[in-house]
Amino acid sequence: MFYCRGNELEKEEFKTGHCGVRDADPGGVIHDLAWKNKLKLLSFYGLQYAKNPAYFNESTFDTAFAYFSTYVQPHNYVYLWHYLPWNEKEIVSTLTKEYNWELSPETPTSWRIGDGTPAFYNYIYYQVQGFTENDSLRARQVREGILSRERALELVFAENAPQYGNLKWYFDTLELDGDAVLTVVDNMKKLY
Repeated sequence: MFYCRGNELEKEEFKTGHCGVRDADPGGVIHDLAWKNKLKLLSFYGLQYAKNPAYFNESTFDTAFAYFSTYVQPHNYVYLWHYLPWNEKEIVSTLTKEYNWELSPETPTSWRIGDGTPAFYNYIYYQVQGFTENDSLRARQVREGILSRERALELVFAENAPQYGNLKWYFDTLELDGDAVLTVVDNMKKLY
């Protein structure tokens, strides 16, 4: 089975770093995280549940199954981006012209636009730590010589702008008060 994952430009160690995992490099494939790091994540999650019993709710089983299916269940895939170079212009052009790929009117990228979730977690990342997964991708592209630093900065400036339409849809879907949620995020302690 070919899986469109494994893009070496999508190494986002900062995500697991927030959980105390400092040496994670699964090669763009989160399933390939070392077992010691999978256990560190599990203990981090367990501690968060112990600190906040409200996490135990109707989604607890789904959350446990998600951990299992991501980190424990064997994955015997061929990762497309380990064999093909990530040529973003060609990929987006092919998707839009040949497959009528939908784009978001709120961001110039087609990367991570499937629903409101990326708009929300990237909003949190930007507000709390000062950068997002967009910055991580673009920085790697600069280091690999794929983008100039100037072009990468132009892209992340646009990509990191809050996507209020997506956020509204997301909060409405989850039946949450978006203003209240974003106020909590805006008031979180900054890491920068």
